[in-house]
Amino acid sequence: MSESPLTAGIWETSPTLDEILERIFIALENGASSSKHPFHLATFGTISNSAPNMRTVVLRKFSRTDLSLLFHTHSGSPKVEEVRNNREVGWLFYDQEKGFQLRIAGHATIHTGDSVSEERWNLTTRLGKRCYLAEPSGRATPAATSGLPFDPRSIPKDLDVEPGRDNFAVIATKITNIDCLELDVRGHRRSNFSFRDDEHFFSWVTP
Repeated sequence: MSESPLTAGIWETSPTLDEILERIFIALENGASSSKHPFHLATFGTISNSAPNMRTVVLRKFSRTDLSLLFHTHSGSPKVEEVRNNREVGWLFYDQEKGFQLRIAGHATIHTGDSVSEERWNLTTRLGKRCYLAEPSGRATPAATSGLPFDPRSIPKDLDVEPGRDNFAVIATKITNIDCLELDVRGHRRSNFSFRDDEHFFSWVTP
């Protein structure tokens, strides 16, 4: 039986803030590389008409060198326009088994038709590329639809996925702050990591 997140025993060790940050980086790296890791799926938040707008995205890459996160999306997705209007974005990660939560803030940039999007497109599976043949999300339709130009119950074996390249976009986030919360039934532990320009500020904070 897996250990309850509220009996994780975080107080049996006394990690430094640098050790907590290393744990965060490893979790994000594992989330980007493994579909089974709890950080592989995350909540990505933008601002739309002065209100928060959130959705689940797939973490595709994390770079500790650049302090950046990125995911793939359709270039016609509403979140692309929301990022254009306001680069301030947020991410939420949660590992239920370990009682480990990250709230990450940063500045987002959109990549289409450049070296970043080209690299990511080439790394995307054929199955993944099919998604970008769809119409942009959020449009009203008279009946339920996948938005794809084929019946999802009968996908042509010789389907050309390359036209999806024109609809492929990458949203990258430059991390400016990480808020880490570790849960324990005896009392939680929280730490904060701020990255502004060339200055880094790490601190313990009350949970």
